[in-house]
Amino acid sequence: MPTSSSSSELTTHFLKVDNENNNSTTTKRLIGIDLFRGLIMIVMAWDHSKDFLANKKLPKHQGGSAWSGELQDFDHSFLLFFARFISHFCAPGFFYTMGIGMVLFTKSRLLKKKWSKFKIVKHFLIRGFVLLLVGRLVDIAIIFQVIPIIIDHKPFPIEKIFGGSIWTIPFIGIWEVMTGLSYVMIVVGLFIPTIVENMFVKKLNQNKINIFFQHTMILFIALLSFILSNYTIVHAQNGDPCGPSCHEMKNSSNVQPPWPREEGIATGFWEIFLRYTLIPGRFSKGVIIYPLIPWISMTLFGIVHGYGFSTNPTKSYLIARYVGIISLIFFICIRLYGHDGYFGNLRGLPRDGVQGNWLIAFLNVCKYPPSIAYTLLTLGIDLLILGNIERFVNFFTNCCSNDTNNIINNNNEKQITTSLILKRILLAYGKVPLFFYLIHFQVLGVLSMILQFLGNGLDLDLVIILKF
Repeated sequence: MPTSSSSSELTTHFLKVDNENNNSTTTKRLIGIDLFRGLIMIVMAWDHSKDFLANKKLPKHQGGSAWSGELQDFDHSFLLFFARFISHFCAPGFFYTMGIGMVLFTKSRLLKKKWSKFKIVKHFLIRGFVLLLVGRLVDIAIIFQVIPIIIDHKPFPIEKIFGGSIWTIPFIGIWEVMTGLSYVMIVVGLFIPTIVENMFVKKLNQNKINIFFQHTMILFIALLSFILSNYTIVHAQNGDPCGPSCHEMKNSSNVQPPWPREEGIATGFWEIFLRYTLIPGRFSKGVIIYPLIPWISMTLFGIVHGYGFSTNPTKSYLIARYVGIISLIFFICIRLYGHDGYFGNLRGLPRDGVQGNWLIAFLNVCKYPPSIAYTLLTLGIDLLILGNIERFVNFFTNCCSNDTNNIINNNNEKQITTSLILKRILLAYGKVPLFFYLIHFQVLGVLSMILQFLGNGLDLDLVIILKF
């Protein structure tokens, strides 16, 4: 059992390491962004644990968060809804911080290392294709789930959901968030050197009005892409978010929804092209759920904010807090008064009515593709967290570490050590998110295989409790 002396030494060690990280002049990383990324990485892993570790006793009512088809009501259980809802904030956080990171990286390479614009474009193209490859590799973890099912000669429901065979689905069947990040990086990477050059390299020859105009144009393009996505989906819904075939499928499992419905099979070049760019859904070999045009907007928002973080981080954290609050206010307004739900509300209240639980209906927004309501809600919360997480962690650490050398209370020492360990964990995940993303899938896959051999996985309620 540790003595008071050894506990004090451990506390002093963590405080020393923490001060070294905060005062480092070699990396000059923005700690708040790393903490935020680390937090959403952990939340994302919790959500994936539900898919891998839980048994197949899912909620009785099946559905999803897509623009078409049945909208899941989570058996009117707020606990089941919250277990899914909390993960909605991860993807917008990834795309947004990617925009910030691309600005900071490009500025560093242009001004400090004197890279050419072509070299920067080449870097982002290569990194984008690496992300695409990683997206294919992480889904290999599904094979671990398949092995015990094949041995026991049990059906694998994911074949029916995604199409194709259980051996091809992990490689070409699921085009998920990593895929979306990859082609957003590729497209934005073509223009980011010119954008950053205009922000910083040519700044001496420009006035503040010109800088403001450039930022306004980026925001306008981002908003325009959301409007285009929203209009396209509303037109495809044709006044019925669920769809006529969705109602028929309740009585017949053989009904094939027509294109462009999310469950309809895209065939031909242009239909598949629209799946990748505007209208997520099925194609013959799987499903595409992160279309380029709406998700690129979140990265463009991050690019504008990245300019502020590169010039005045303190002010940028303050702006994040204010914009977060404003976004949540707009979310409430659009949710309640958005032209009978057509403006900004692709699913949920009021478009699909209030069924059983008003709060679930109010918060149950469309993620595939991201509706305006979804974006305001998730980015609003993300920006509030981003703007406050470093202040909160530092306050929690510093309020317990005043006059550390004179601490005699073991409980205080444990509190200091715990808070510093938590901070270092968040920083570790936030600094190397790609590595953690790749590894955690394989770990969950192996654990899933073990649980399948031992039984049938954990109860969903138990997985939710373990998450918290």
